[in-house]
Amino acid sequence: MDLNMCGIEKRLSQLELWWDDRRWDIEDMWARKMLKHSGFSNFDLILVYASMTYLVEKLILKGSEGKLGLKVFLVKKEFLVGKYYHVADLLVALKEYFGVDICPTFVGHGGYHPSLFEVGVIFNKDYTQMIPHPMVTKVPNGQFLLRHI
Repeated sequence: MDLNMCGIEKRLSQLELWWDDRRWDIEDMWARKMLKHSGFSNFDLILVYASMTYLVEKLILKGSEGKLGLKVFLVKKEFLVGKYYHVADLLVALKEYFGVDICPTFVGHGGYHPSLFEVGVIFNKDYTQMIPHPMVTKVPNGQFLLRHI
């Protein structure tokens, strides 16, 4: 997304949460997000965007007092790396965790084994409320391989 063109200060914000067993480091994820978007958008705007999302992502991924991080939550729901799961079951678990509809995206590896890639979360402008993702109805049915959490 080109943040110069979309008027991020006027729109909802979408966070993409990257999951990876090897890099479960919020600071590393934040740096990758900066690198991912800075190549085609104004760096100052990206810095503001990434800074706004950093604390939100940290709370979701690492958890906070009284709330599990998303990784721990999914493991407790018996989503284990290396196994296949129904997309519908993942949607139920994500809605339970976030309280609203969330839009996962999947990627195929070598033309087979669709696996979970990102989780799209939409917040209002000041990050005080999550909003149901409008694309959740477009999430494909079927099974996916959980390669990373």
